[in-house]
Amino acid sequence: MAVIVGRVAKWFEGCGEPSVDDRWSGVLPQTPEGGVARLMLRAAVLDDQEAQRRLDGIEEDPEGELAQTRLGAVGAAMSVLAWRRFTPDTDVRELAAWVDRLWEKLPEEVPFTRREAEAVLRMALGEQYLAYQVDREVVGESAVAVALQLGVDLRLSAGEIDALVVQSEELLGQLMAEGVLTANGALMLPVADDALAPAQRGAPVDWLRVARPEVATTQPRSRPAQWVKATLAWDNETRYRLLEQMRYTPETGQAMSVLEVVCRRLARLAFARGRDLREVTATMAWIKQRYRMNLPLMHMDAVTRAALGEPAFVADLSLKDRAGVWTVVSTVIVREAHLSEREVDGVVADAERQLGLA
Repeated sequence: MAVIVGRVAKWFEGCGEPSVDDRWSGVLPQTPEGGVARLMLRAAVLDDQEAQRRLDGIEEDPEGELAQTRLGAVGAAMSVLAWRRFTPDTDVRELAAWVDRLWEKLPEEVPFTRREAEAVLRMALGEQYLAYQVDREVVGESAVAVALQLGVDLRLSAGEIDALVVQSEELLGQLMAEGVLTANGALMLPVADDALAPAQRGAPVDWLRVARPEVATTQPRSRPAQWVKATLAWDNETRYRLLEQMRYTPETGQAMSVLEVVCRRLARLAFARGRDLREVTATMAWIKQRYRMNLPLMHMDAVTRAALGEPAFVADLSLKDRAGVWTVVSTVIVREAHLSEREVDGVVADAERQLGLA
Protein backbone atom coordinates (compact mmCIF):
# COMPACT_ATOMS: atom_id res chain seq x y z
CA MET A 1 0.00 0.00 0.00
CA ALA A 2 2.56 2.59 1.11
CA VAL A 3 4.84 1.62 -1.78
CA ILE A 4 2.11 2.23 -4.36
CA VAL A 5 1.14 5.59 -2.89
CA GLY A 6 4.77 6.55 -2.53
CA ARG A 7 5.32 5.91 -6.24
CA VAL A 8 2.30 8.04 -7.12
CA ALA A 9 3.59 10.84 -4.89
CA LYS A 10 7.05 10.59 -6.42
CA TRP A 11 5.60 10.77 -9.93
CA PHE A 12 3.43 13.79 -9.16
CA GLU A 13 6.34 15.64 -7.57
CA GLY A 14 8.84 14.56 -10.17
CA CYS A 15 6.74 15.71 -13.13
CA GLY A 16 6.14 19.13 -11.69
CA GLU A 17 8.31 21.21 -14.00
CA PRO A 18 8.18 25.01 -13.75
CA SER A 19 7.39 25.11 -17.48
CA VAL A 20 6.60 22.76 -20.34
CA ASP A 21 9.77 21.03 -21.51
CA ASP A 22 11.12 22.39 -24.83
CA ARG A 23 11.82 18.90 -26.16
CA TRP A 24 8.07 18.47 -26.78
CA SER A 25 7.76 21.79 -28.63
CA GLY A 26 6.33 21.46 -32.16
CA VAL A 27 5.26 17.84 -31.64
CA LEU A 28 1.57 16.94 -31.91
CA PRO A 29 -0.24 14.40 -29.71
CA GLN A 30 0.11 10.83 -30.90
CA THR A 31 -2.57 8.98 -28.89
CA PRO A 32 -6.39 9.12 -28.70
CA GLU A 33 -6.05 10.31 -25.09
CA GLY A 34 -3.74 13.11 -26.14
CA GLY A 35 -5.93 14.12 -29.05
CA VAL A 36 -8.98 14.52 -26.82
CA ALA A 37 -6.94 16.31 -24.16
CA ARG A 38 -5.75 18.76 -26.80
CA LEU A 39 -9.34 19.46 -27.87
CA MET A 40 -10.48 19.96 -24.27
CA LEU A 41 -7.66 22.38 -23.46
CA ARG A 42 -8.08 24.33 -26.70
CA ALA A 43 -11.83 24.66 -26.13
CA ALA A 44 -11.42 25.79 -22.53
CA VAL A 45 -8.33 27.99 -22.84
CA LEU A 46 -8.55 29.37 -26.38
CA ASP A 47 -12.35 29.26 -26.79
CA ASP A 48 -11.72 27.18 -29.92
CA GLN A 49 -15.20 26.54 -31.34
CA GLU A 50 -14.01 23.87 -33.78
CA ALA A 51 -12.41 21.96 -30.90
CA GLN A 52 -15.65 22.28 -28.94
CA ARG A 53 -17.68 21.00 -31.92
CA ARG A 54 -15.47 17.92 -32.17
CA LEU A 55 -15.73 17.35 -28.43
CA ASP A 56 -19.51 17.53 -28.64
CA GLY A 57 -19.37 14.74 -31.21
CA ILE A 58 -17.30 12.60 -28.89
CA GLU A 59 -19.71 13.20 -26.01
CA GLU A 60 -22.59 12.02 -28.17
CA ASP A 61 -20.92 8.59 -28.36
CA PRO A 62 -20.24 7.85 -24.65
CA GLU A 63 -19.35 4.21 -25.41
CA GLY A 64 -16.78 5.15 -28.03
CA GLU A 65 -13.03 4.75 -27.56
CA LEU A 66 -12.33 8.47 -27.44
CA ALA A 67 -15.03 9.14 -24.86
CA GLN A 68 -13.65 6.37 -22.68
CA THR A 69 -10.10 7.74 -22.78
CA ARG A 70 -10.85 11.45 -22.62
CA LEU A 71 -9.77 12.02 -19.01
CA GLY A 72 -6.34 10.45 -18.69
CA ALA A 73 -4.04 12.85 -20.53
CA VAL A 74 -5.76 15.95 -19.16
CA GLY A 75 -5.49 14.52 -15.67
CA ALA A 76 -1.80 13.85 -16.22
CA ALA A 77 -1.35 17.44 -17.42
CA MET A 78 -2.94 18.73 -14.23
CA SER A 79 0.18 18.21 -12.12
CA VAL A 80 2.45 20.06 -14.55
CA LEU A 81 -0.01 22.96 -14.65
CA ALA A 82 -0.42 22.95 -10.87
CA TRP A 83 3.32 23.37 -10.42
CA ARG A 84 3.33 26.26 -12.89
CA ARG A 85 0.46 28.03 -11.12
CA PHE A 86 1.40 27.27 -7.49
CA THR A 87 4.30 25.94 -5.42
CA PRO A 88 4.34 22.97 -3.04
CA ASP A 89 4.35 25.46 -0.16
CA THR A 90 1.46 27.62 -1.36
CA ASP A 91 -0.80 28.44 1.60
CA VAL A 92 -3.74 26.03 1.77
CA ARG A 93 -5.99 29.05 2.30
CA GLU A 94 -4.98 30.28 -1.16
CA LEU A 95 -5.65 26.84 -2.66
CA ALA A 96 -9.10 26.73 -1.02
CA ALA A 97 -9.91 30.20 -2.35
CA TRP A 98 -8.87 29.04 -5.82
CA VAL A 99 -11.19 26.03 -5.55
CA ASP A 100 -14.01 28.38 -4.55
CA ARG A 101 -13.45 30.40 -7.72
CA LEU A 102 -13.29 27.20 -9.77
CA TRP A 103 -16.62 26.10 -8.31
CA GLU A 104 -18.34 29.28 -9.47
CA LYS A 105 -17.49 28.32 -13.06
CA LEU A 106 -18.56 24.67 -12.94
CA PRO A 107 -22.03 23.31 -13.81
CA GLU A 108 -24.42 22.91 -10.89
CA GLU A 109 -24.17 19.12 -11.02
CA VAL A 110 -20.66 17.68 -10.93
CA PRO A 111 -19.73 14.20 -9.66
CA PHE A 112 -17.15 15.43 -7.15
CA THR A 113 -17.11 17.75 -4.13
CA ARG A 114 -15.10 20.87 -3.42
CA ARG A 115 -13.18 18.86 -0.84
CA GLU A 116 -12.19 16.36 -3.54
CA ALA A 117 -11.13 19.15 -5.92
CA GLU A 118 -8.91 20.64 -3.21
CA ALA A 119 -7.51 17.20 -2.37
CA VAL A 120 -6.63 16.51 -6.02
CA LEU A 121 -4.89 19.89 -6.31
CA ARG A 122 -2.91 19.31 -3.11
CA MET A 123 -2.06 15.78 -4.23
CA ALA A 124 -0.66 17.16 -7.48
CA LEU A 125 1.57 19.48 -5.46
CA GLY A 126 3.04 16.54 -3.56
CA GLU A 127 0.75 16.21 -0.54
CA GLN A 128 -0.66 12.73 -0.10
CA TYR A 129 -2.71 12.70 3.12
CA LEU A 130 -6.01 13.07 1.29
CA ALA A 131 -5.25 10.75 -1.65
CA TYR A 132 -7.20 7.78 -0.30
CA GLN A 133 -10.28 9.87 0.36
CA VAL A 134 -10.96 10.93 -3.24
CA ASP A 135 -13.49 8.62 -4.87
CA ARG A 136 -11.53 6.64 -7.45
CA GLU A 137 -14.44 6.90 -9.87
CA VAL A 138 -14.33 10.71 -9.93
CA VAL A 139 -10.66 11.52 -9.45
CA GLY A 140 -10.25 11.82 -13.23
CA GLU A 141 -13.22 14.19 -13.57
CA SER A 142 -11.98 16.40 -10.74
CA ALA A 143 -8.44 16.45 -12.15
CA VAL A 144 -9.81 17.52 -15.55
CA ALA A 145 -11.81 20.39 -14.02
CA VAL A 146 -8.75 21.56 -12.11
CA ALA A 147 -6.46 21.21 -15.16
CA LEU A 148 -8.73 23.16 -17.50
CA GLN A 149 -9.07 26.06 -15.06
CA LEU A 150 -5.31 26.07 -14.46
CA GLY A 151 -4.81 26.27 -18.22
CA VAL A 152 -7.16 29.27 -18.36
CA ASP A 153 -5.32 30.94 -15.46
CA LEU A 154 -1.95 30.44 -17.16
CA ARG A 155 -3.26 31.65 -20.54
CA LEU A 156 -1.61 28.81 -22.43
CA SER A 157 -0.92 29.39 -26.11
CA ALA A 158 -1.79 26.82 -28.78
CA GLY A 159 1.87 25.73 -28.94
CA GLU A 160 2.10 25.38 -25.16
CA ILE A 161 -1.05 23.24 -25.14
CA ASP A 162 0.42 20.91 -27.77
CA ALA A 163 3.72 20.59 -25.89
CA LEU A 164 1.93 20.06 -22.57
CA VAL A 165 -0.30 17.32 -23.96
CA VAL A 166 2.60 15.45 -25.58
CA GLN A 167 4.50 15.58 -22.31
CA SER A 168 1.38 14.33 -20.52
CA GLU A 169 1.02 11.45 -22.99
CA GLU A 170 4.45 10.22 -21.97
CA LEU A 171 3.69 10.57 -18.26
CA LEU A 172 0.31 8.88 -18.67
CA GLY A 173 1.93 6.01 -20.55
CA GLN A 174 4.42 5.48 -17.73
CA LEU A 175 1.70 5.33 -15.09
CA MET A 176 -0.55 3.06 -17.16
CA ALA A 177 2.37 0.71 -17.81
CA GLU A 178 2.96 0.49 -14.05
CA GLY A 179 -0.74 -0.07 -13.36
CA VAL A 180 -0.95 3.05 -11.22
CA LEU A 181 -3.36 4.98 -13.46
CA THR A 182 -6.13 3.82 -15.78
CA ALA A 183 -6.87 5.36 -19.16
CA ASN A 184 -9.86 7.24 -17.73
CA GLY A 185 -7.67 8.94 -15.14
CA ALA A 186 -8.56 6.83 -12.10
CA LEU A 187 -5.78 6.22 -9.61
CA MET A 188 -5.44 2.53 -8.84
CA LEU A 189 -5.10 2.93 -5.06
CA PRO A 190 -6.36 -0.01 -2.99
CA VAL A 191 -9.03 0.99 -0.47
CA ALA A 192 -7.98 0.64 3.17
CA ASP A 193 -9.38 2.92 5.85
CA ASP A 194 -6.62 2.07 8.31
CA ALA A 195 -3.79 2.75 5.84
CA LEU A 196 -2.45 6.23 5.26
CA ALA A 197 -0.17 7.70 2.68
CA PRO A 198 3.32 8.64 3.85
CA ALA A 199 3.59 12.26 4.92
CA GLN A 200 4.71 14.57 2.13
CA ARG A 201 4.09 17.99 3.63
CA GLY A 202 3.31 19.18 7.14
CA ALA A 203 3.67 17.37 10.46
CA PRO A 204 1.27 16.50 13.29
CA VAL A 205 0.85 18.96 16.12
CA ASP A 206 3.28 18.71 19.04
CA TRP A 207 0.93 17.69 21.84
CA LEU A 208 3.39 18.81 24.51
CA ARG A 209 3.12 22.38 23.23
CA VAL A 210 -0.67 22.60 23.26
CA ALA A 211 -1.78 25.71 25.17
CA ARG A 212 -3.48 25.12 28.51
CA PRO A 213 -7.05 26.28 29.21
CA GLU A 214 -8.04 28.07 32.39
CA VAL A 215 -8.79 25.89 35.40
CA ALA A 216 -12.47 25.80 36.31
CA THR A 217 -13.87 27.26 39.50
CA THR A 218 -17.21 25.52 38.91
CA GLN A 219 -18.32 22.31 37.25
CA PRO A 220 -20.72 22.06 34.30
CA ARG A 221 -24.30 22.18 35.57
CA SER A 222 -26.67 21.45 32.71
CA ARG A 223 -27.28 17.96 31.39
CA PRO A 224 -26.01 18.86 27.89
CA ALA A 225 -22.74 20.15 29.35
CA GLN A 226 -22.41 17.17 31.69
CA TRP A 227 -22.93 14.88 28.69
CA VAL A 228 -20.09 16.62 26.84
CA LYS A 229 -17.83 16.33 29.90
CA ALA A 230 -18.60 12.59 30.12
CA THR A 231 -17.85 12.25 26.39
CA LEU A 232 -14.45 13.91 26.79
CA ALA A 233 -13.69 11.64 29.75
CA TRP A 234 -14.69 8.53 27.80
CA ASP A 235 -17.23 7.85 30.58
CA ASN A 236 -19.68 5.84 28.51
CA GLU A 237 -21.90 4.83 31.41
CA THR A 238 -22.63 8.47 32.28
CA ARG A 239 -22.91 9.43 28.61
CA TYR A 240 -25.57 6.84 27.85
CA ARG A 241 -27.51 7.62 31.03
CA LEU A 242 -27.61 11.35 30.23
CA LEU A 243 -28.36 10.69 26.57
CA GLU A 244 -31.40 8.62 27.53
CA GLN A 245 -32.61 11.41 29.82
CA MET A 246 -32.21 14.01 27.05
CA ARG A 247 -33.80 11.91 24.31
CA TYR A 248 -36.63 13.66 22.43
CA THR A 249 -35.99 16.94 24.27
CA PRO A 250 -34.34 20.23 23.17
CA GLU A 251 -31.40 19.24 25.34
CA THR A 252 -30.16 16.90 22.61
CA GLY A 253 -29.58 19.84 20.25
CA GLN A 254 -28.12 21.87 23.10
CA ALA A 255 -25.60 19.10 23.75
CA MET A 256 -24.48 19.32 20.11
CA SER A 257 -24.08 23.08 20.47
CA VAL A 258 -21.96 22.69 23.61
CA LEU A 259 -19.84 20.06 21.84
CA GLU A 260 -19.27 22.36 18.88
CA VAL A 261 -18.16 25.27 21.08
CA VAL A 262 -15.89 22.97 23.11
CA CYS A 263 -14.29 21.59 19.94
CA ARG A 264 -13.73 25.12 18.66
CA ARG A 265 -12.02 26.08 21.92
CA LEU A 266 -9.84 22.97 22.13
CA ALA A 267 -8.86 23.12 18.44
CA ARG A 268 -7.70 26.70 18.90
CA LEU A 269 -5.59 25.65 21.86
CA ALA A 270 -3.93 22.98 19.73
CA PHE A 271 -3.44 25.02 16.55
CA ALA A 272 -2.16 28.58 16.79
CA ARG A 273 -3.79 31.27 14.66
CA GLY A 274 -2.25 31.52 11.21
CA ARG A 275 -0.53 28.13 11.39
CA ASP A 276 0.04 26.15 8.20
CA LEU A 277 -3.20 24.25 7.59
CA ARG A 278 -1.20 21.26 6.39
CA GLU A 279 -0.47 20.70 10.08
CA VAL A 280 -4.19 20.27 10.64
CA THR A 281 -4.41 17.69 7.84
CA ALA A 282 -1.32 15.88 9.12
CA THR A 283 -2.73 15.79 12.65
CA MET A 284 -6.07 14.43 11.45
CA ALA A 285 -4.22 11.74 9.48
CA TRP A 286 -2.25 10.87 12.63
CA ILE A 287 -5.45 10.67 14.71
CA LYS A 288 -7.15 8.50 12.10
CA GLN A 289 -4.24 6.07 12.08
CA ARG A 290 -3.46 6.14 15.81
CA TYR A 291 -7.05 5.62 16.92
CA ARG A 292 -8.18 3.59 13.89
CA MET A 293 -11.06 5.96 13.20
CA ASN A 294 -13.45 5.19 10.35
CA LEU A 295 -14.33 8.85 9.82
CA PRO A 296 -13.38 10.16 6.36
CA LEU A 297 -10.14 12.12 6.59
CA MET A 298 -11.50 14.87 4.35
CA HIS A 299 -14.40 15.36 6.78
CA MET A 300 -12.05 15.48 9.76
CA ASP A 301 -9.83 18.02 8.03
CA ALA A 302 -12.68 20.24 6.84
CA VAL A 303 -14.65 20.29 10.11
CA THR A 304 -11.53 21.03 12.16
CA ARG A 305 -10.55 23.86 9.82
CA ALA A 306 -14.06 25.27 10.17
CA ALA A 307 -13.72 25.08 13.96
CA LEU A 308 -10.57 27.17 13.63
CA GLY A 309 -12.43 29.76 11.57
CA GLU A 310 -10.40 28.82 8.50
CA PRO A 311 -11.61 28.21 4.91
CA ALA A 312 -13.28 24.81 4.75
CA PHE A 313 -15.94 23.09 2.65
CA VAL A 314 -18.50 21.80 5.17
CA ALA A 315 -21.85 23.13 3.92
CA ASP A 316 -22.88 19.71 2.57
CA LEU A 317 -21.96 17.80 5.74
CA SER A 318 -24.75 16.68 8.03
CA LEU A 319 -24.90 17.48 11.74
CA LYS A 320 -24.14 13.81 12.39
CA ASP A 321 -20.98 14.01 10.27
CA ARG A 322 -19.81 17.19 11.96
CA ALA A 323 -20.66 15.97 15.47
CA GLY A 324 -18.61 12.83 14.88
CA VAL A 325 -15.57 14.96 14.09
CA TRP A 326 -16.18 17.33 17.02
CA THR A 327 -16.29 14.33 19.34
CA VAL A 328 -13.13 12.66 18.02
CA VAL A 329 -11.04 15.83 17.80
CA SER A 330 -12.08 17.06 21.25
CA THR A 331 -11.51 13.77 23.04
CA VAL A 332 -8.13 13.21 21.39
CA ILE A 333 -6.88 16.71 22.27
CA VAL A 334 -7.93 16.16 25.89
CA ARG A 335 -6.23 12.77 25.96
CA GLU A 336 -3.01 13.59 24.09
CA ALA A 337 -2.46 17.01 25.73
CA HIS A 338 -3.14 15.44 29.16
CA LEU A 339 -5.67 18.06 30.17
CA SER A 340 -6.74 17.75 33.79
CA GLU A 341 -10.33 17.25 34.87
CA ARG A 342 -10.49 20.83 36.16
CA GLU A 343 -9.12 22.15 32.85
CA VAL A 344 -11.80 20.20 30.96
CA ASP A 345 -14.42 21.51 33.39
CA GLY A 346 -13.26 25.03 32.57
CA VAL A 347 -13.66 24.55 28.81
CA VAL A 348 -17.08 22.90 29.10
CA ALA A 349 -18.42 25.33 31.70
CA ASP A 350 -17.30 28.26 29.57
CA ALA A 351 -19.17 26.83 26.56
CA GLU A 352 -22.20 26.31 28.78
CA ARG A 353 -22.14 29.98 29.82
CA GLN A 354 -21.67 31.19 26.23
CA LEU A 355 -24.83 29.33 25.21
CA GLY A 356 -26.82 30.57 28.20
CA LEU A 357 -27.31 27.10 29.70
CA ALA A 358 -25.65 27.73 33.06
